[in-house]
Amino acid sequence: MAFNNLKTALQIGQNKELYNEVVPLFNKNFNLFHATFENSSFENFPPLQVPFGSFNEVPAGSCLFYQKIERINTSNPLWFFAESDNIRYGFIAGEGLWKWYLTEYFQNSNHAITNELVLKTIQYLISNNRKEPLVIEIPLVMDQQKPILFNAKLYNASDELINDPDLLIDVLDEKGNVYPYQFQKSEETYFINIGNLPVGIYKFQARVRLGDELLKREGKFIVQESMIEHNGLVADHQLLYTLANEHSGQMYFPNQWNKLTENILKNNQIKPKIISERQFIDLIQFKWIFIVLLSLLSLEWFLRKYWGTI
Repeated sequence: MAFNNLKTALQIGQNKELYNEVVPLFNKNFNLFHATFENSSFENFPPLQVPFGSFNEVPAGSCLFYQKIERINTSNPLWFFAESDNIRYGFIAGEGLWKWYLTEYFQNSNHAITNELVLKTIQYLISNNRKEPLVIEIPLVMDQQKPILFNAKLYNASDELINDPDLLIDVLDEKGNVYPYQFQKSEETYFINIGNLPVGIYKFQARVRLGDELLKREGKFIVQESMIEHNGLVADHQLLYTLANEHSGQMYFPNQWNKLTENILKNNQIKPKIISERQFIDLIQFKWIFIVLLSLLSLEWFLRKYWGTI
């Protein structure tokens, strides 16, 4: 065949000029772009005419539709993609695609499915500047008192955000302990809150399987000690006002000292208090007193004896 002489990723071995009537069979493992249509959308579409023969597919290709021939599912590619030397190729192994376009409008009064199919195919083929397929977002340095939050993005081959596969992550501390987690899914991205961690240097390893490819990302982050005195350096006047109202108090600004003094003097609940404390202590605790008394008695005895009165 002239087509095989092009030496593309798709080779068709044809013995005779025969054709099969083929219905598309959607490949659920296809991951080059995100498709909203389902396999049932094509059940009532006219079949395509595909050359009869054997189809050889190289491992680098990804198949969007397989061939379904007379209610028999086959592994022959019908709508097929491949990439070689950073150049992307797309193949449709049959003819009569225009019939799908007319049939869909006749059935649904629109071209939503066929338009999406063609536009997504074109978008993939012209998308050359690929983003990193797996992106993990986390600050390098975090406070000990704040929870550790991870955000992640996963892109398919068409640079579309997806979050169908499960994204796993292992966090390793300095002692080599491993803490496994699984990301939660938002609308199109991933996130996870692993809570608080002790002060230290941590490493992480994230992994996700996208089709036949296992994507991995590694990194590290630091949890530092909280500096409470550095938090809230600006007075929160609204908070002070709320606290004052909740406790039947008032808030005063620096230029209202006179008003504060006046209100204190007028407040009958504010009265001076005299606190007295009486304490009884045994004299035996004062040893120096006994020493003085003993010294005086000894001196008196000596003087009396010296003067002859004893």
